[in-house]
Amino acid sequence: MKHILAFTVGLLTFMCVFLSVGVQGHSVMESSDPAANSTVNKDISSISMTFNTNIEKEKAVYLKNSDGQKIVPDDLSINGNTVEVFFGESLSSGDYTVYWEVYGGDGHPVNGEFQFSVDVDSDEGATDKDSEEVEASVESDNNGVENSSDGGGMSQSADDQETANAAASEDNGVSTPIIVIVIALAVIAVAMFVFLGRKRT
Repeated sequence: MKHILAFTVGLLTFMCVFLSVGVQGHSVMESSDPAANSTVNKDISSISMTFNTNIEKEKAVYLKNSDGQKIVPDDLSINGNTVEVFFGESLSSGDYTVYWEVYGGDGHPVNGEFQFSVDVDSDEGATDKDSEEVEASVESDNNGVENSSDGGGMSQSADDQETANAAASEDNGVSTPIIVIVIALAVIAVAMFVFLGRKRT
């Protein structure tokens, strides 16, 4: 009986340690600049990604625009858990998807993607719009209502970014090892119950 209990405890300990090491070593992108699903209203010629572990080296990092054209960075640097890519020219206005694949802290390649948009003409457009609103303010007070609407848009953009970060955290693959541990514990408990029942009889 003592041998069975010792074996069971040892098996559970091994499973917990093995699975926890696998989960902790798995690298996951925690944030990026530009943030996922955000819109950049200024010239941008670099993109950075921050992970939960140090990154050994990159395997592939590139962009695709809305037309499907592949854009390869001119340079790349890795500093601890941060990967940054640089482009020779500023990105033009449009929608972009970042595709990345790197070797994480456990030595295995991990990959993912995220989207962002560039709208470098928005500042100029906003200036023209403000001028028109100033001229029209003599006849209408809608300027204040529109400014309030713009503030709501900024708040909604921040909410979208928080939602995207929460979704990325849920994809870390932590739930699967926990389910495996629970099932293993249940199977072992049932086996011990049956064995002890037979011994008593």
